Amino acid sequence: LLTGAVPLAQAERALANAASTLAQLHRVQLHGRHGDHFALSHGDATTRNVICDPATGQAIWIDFDSVHSSKIPALLRHADDLRALLFSATSRAPEADVPYFVAVALEAYGDWRQIAALGELIADPTLSNDLWHLAQAASSAERRLRCRLAIRSFLGM
Repeated sequence: LLTGAVPLAQAERALANAASTLAQLHRVQLHGRHGDHFALSHGDATTRNVICDPATGQAIWIDFDSVHSSKIPALLRHADDLRALLFSATSRAPEADVPYFVAVALEAYGDWRQIAALGELIADPTLSNDLWHLAQAASSAERRLRCRLAIRSFLGM
């Protein structure tokens, strides 16, 4: 997505639309078998699992095979989805552009309560350094740190 293979404006639009559509997905309430309700999360919200149509700007999330544990509160599941999107989107972006792309995505996502939860999630690197999360981002520890610092800076942490 942000590798330089597509024009910067197109990559920016795709990332913003992916983040905005992820926020919409997070507002979906599912109904359980016992009358309970729970908020939808993706479970593997990386750039590999979103299709962006450059002509229309539409973003469609796909591949819902991986799921978060239902025991994890929605706020943390959504923060984890946002973390996966940001880490994967910036994993190959030019280093100088990481803070800009983080800001584009978070502003497009727009749910400040969720974004604050993301800040708490990334403040504890042990929560996103297990093998699953490392495989999602497919980037070096330095790249993940750069993204983490860009998120913290965006939040004024």
